[in-house]
Order: sequence, then structure tokens, then C-alpha cells
Amino acid sequence: MSSYPPMYSYHRQSDDKLREVGLKVNEVKIEIQKNIDKVIEREERIDILDKKAERLEFNSDSFLIQSKKLKRKQCIRNAKFSVCIGFIIAIIILIIVLISKA
Repeated sequence: MSSYPPMYSYHRQSDDKLREVGLKVNEVKIEIQKNIDKVIEREERIDILDKKAERLEFNSDSFLIQSKKLKRKQCIRNAKFSVCIGFIIAIIILIIVLISKA
């Protein structure tokens, strides 16, 4: 048996348990703080990705508009070229017909 009175032993065990619980509470607090920091970092990364997505959407809309304008411009250019070729062919045919009748 111990030389200490039984009450002292009880208080000592109680103090040890309190210290142990206190340490575990501190560990949990540290883990919670780490998790909060991770959530904040994740939110910041999500905000960055969201801004990049908005920029990408704007750029894709601009690209679509510019590509439609370019397509229209190319169609008009091709039509003008076809009309010029048709006009040149018509003149050549007219010249051939006029030369063959003369």
C-alpha cells in the first residue's frame, strides 16, 4: 500500500485524467484549426477557378462572335470572287462568239 492517504491518490488520478482530457481537447482544437485553414484555402482556390471560368466563358463568347464575323466576311469574299470569275468567263465567251462570227 501507498504511504499517501486514499483521498490523495483519488485526486492524483483525477488530475491525471483531467490533464489527459485537456491534452486531447487541445489536439482536437489543433485539428479543427487545420481543417478550417484547409477549407479557407480550398475556398480561395475555388474563387480563382471561378474567375478563370468566367474569363474563359467571356473569351469563348468573343471567339464565337469573331468567328461568325470572319465566316460571313469569307462568304462575301468568295461570292465576289465567284462573280468576278463568272464575269471574266462571260466576257471570254462573248469575245469567242464575236470572233467566230466575224
